Amino acid sequence: MDRTVVKIAGESGMGLLSVGQIISNALKDLGYYVITDREFPSLIKGGYSNVQIDFSTKEIRSLSEKVDICVALDRHGLVEYIDDIKPGGILIHGYEKHQMVPELAKRCKARGVKIYYLPAREIAYSFGGSSLMVNMVLMGLLWKMLGFDLKEIEDDVKRKFKSKPKLLKIDLKCIRYGYNPKKHLKDIPQMKLKQNSKKPKKILIDGTKAIALGALQAGLRAYYAYPMSPSSGILTYLAGTSHETGIIVKQAEDEITAAQLVMGSLHVGCRAMTATSGGGFDLMTETVSCAGITETPLVIIIGQRPGPGTGLPTWTCQADLDLAINAGH
Repeated sequence: MDRTVVKIAGESGMGLLSVGQIISNALKDLGYYVITDREFPSLIKGGYSNVQIDFSTKEIRSLSEKVDICVALDRHGLVEYIDDIKPGGILIHGYEKHQMVPELAKRCKARGVKIYYLPAREIAYSFGGSSLMVNMVLMGLLWKMLGFDLKEIEDDVKRKFKSKPKLLKIDLKCIRYGYNPKKHLKDIPQMKLKQNSKKPKKILIDGTKAIALGALQAGLRAYYAYPMSPSSGILTYLAGTSHETGIIVKQAEDEITAAQLVMGSLHVGCRAMTATSGGGFDLMTETVSCAGITETPLVIIIGQRPGPGTGLPTWTCQADLDLAINAGH
C-alpha cells in the first residue's frame, strides 16, 4: 500500500487541528510525503468538522475521496463520515452512547467496516484530564493501528505542548493508554506500511504560510486585509513577522477599504496585496472594475468558500472560481 488516508472527525473545538498537526509532523519525520486538509464550518465552536491526512512513500498531488481509517471523536464524527470509509476500512471512536445510534452497526456491516471503541472520555477523566483529551486517547490507538512506534508520536506531542507541562503530562498518559489499552481492547490490528529508505528533503507547510512566504519573496511591501476565514492565516502570519520583514500590515475596517488601499499602493509603485473569501470579494468587485478601467495592477487572494453568500458556512467549493472569473462590472 503506497498511500494511506486517515480522517479525524468531530465537533469544532475538540482539538481536531492540533491532532492533525501532530500526526502530520510525526509522519513527515518518518519520511512520508504528507498532505493535510482541514474542513470546517464558520463556527468558533460547535458544528461538525474534520481533518484528512493523506500520506505516502511517493509524492501526493491530490486528496483521496475515501479514507482507510476514520477517527470519530463524538456522535457527529460517527454519523456524518461513515460513508467516507473505504469498504473493509476501520472506524475508531470514543462515543459512549453509540448504542443510541442504531444505524451505526448496520451501515458499517454493509460496507465491511470494522469498529473499534474506547471509552475515551472516561479514560481521560481517570488521568485528571478533560473531555478535550478524548483526541489524545484515540490518537494513541490510531498510531498503534498504523504500526508505528509510540515514541515517534510522543516526541511531536511534547513539542506541541511543551509550554503547558501540567497538561502535557496528562496528554502523554492518555496517548500511552490509547496505544496499549489492555483493559478495553486486546486484539488491535496493525497495518504494515511501506517506508522510504531515505527521508525526502521536504518541509511541511500550510497553504496560508506558503502564500505569505511567496509574496515576501516576490517583494511584498504592504498588506491590507479584513479577517475572513479561511484567508485570515495570511494576515496573522504577515502581521506576526512584520517586525522582521519591515512590511506595512494594516487591518482595514472592511474589505472595500482593504481593496482600495491595495490599488492605491500599487498605483504609486508599492507592491501590495490583500486576501479575502467569497463574501468579502463581493465587496471588492467595484475596486476590481476600477483597477481594470485604469489599468492599475491589483492582487487579491480568494480563500475558497461556497461563493458570495456572507452567511454561508466555510465549506470549500469551486463556486468561488466562477465568482473570480466573472467579477467586475
